[in-house]
Amino acid sequence: MSVIYDKLKNMTTKLQERKIEAMVEKTVYRVLRGVFIDPETIMELKPSFEKKLKQSIKEKRLGKLKDLRTVLASLH
Repeated sequence: MSVIYDKLKNMTTKLQERKIEAMVEKTVYRVLRGVFIDPETIMELKPSFEKKLKQSIKEKRLGKLKDLRTVLASLH
């Protein structure tokens, strides 16, 4: 019985983590849109930037994001 309880608890925790992660991603996306929208001209994000942002979020979910040090090293 303990094994089933532990598995159920682990599944519940992972589900909660995924829900929290999704909420954080949506919030960050909304904040970035708010930051990059110019209230004077009502300009929105370029579609290419928005596409890259969505791709980055997807890659994060899949665990495919590059380490910051790797990215910075490639810039030099």
